[in-house]
Amino acid sequence: MVQVYRDIGGGWPMLTRANYHEWSLLMKVKLQARGLWEAVAYGDVIYEDDRRALEALCAAVQADLGAALANKPTAKLAWEAIATRRLGGERVRRATLQRRVGKPRLSAR
Repeated sequence: MVQVYRDIGGGWPMLTRANYHEWSLLMKVKLQARGLWEAVAYGDVIYEDDRRALEALCAAVQADLGAALANKPTAKLAWEAIATRRLGGERVRRATLQRRVGKPRLSAR
């Protein structure tokens, strides 16, 4: 007989190029539910909790980013690196869109 265990919480959401806001909110709730949010928010937690939070972050991003995060000394610094990378990219996209929308169009007359 084989027992199968399932995570009722659904695991960790995957971060993509377009879902940072939703991802960060869901990750915050999931980390809070597991008692790991303090490691991300404040960084002043025991080593084991910090490692569990960092493991969760690494599991919720693409492999190339996860490898870079694994080298961060704390989960807090890993979270900040994700935010900087995604929010910086979002600012660039917004600025580009504003430039495109703000340019006058030539009429075909």
